[in-house]
Amino acid sequence: MNCHYGNLTEGHNTHPIDVERAISDDYSDDTEKRALQLEARAHVAVEKWIDGDGIAGGPWLLLIAVT
Repeated sequence: MNCHYGNLTEGHNTHPIDVERAISDDYSDDTEKRALQLEARAHVAVEKWIDGDGIAGGPWLLLIAVT
């Protein structure tokens, strides 16, 4: 659901059921809807990576320390 609202704030209206379908590799034949599903799936993957501490010690830490 977080993905749905995050993409919606960017003007990308991906319905939650389409996000669920994308996670299950069930993509739409409609080119525009499929692109939104792919974006949503990437969003979910990055969230999982961050929540799994994938960001800890990464290059982003250096960027934060410098700025």
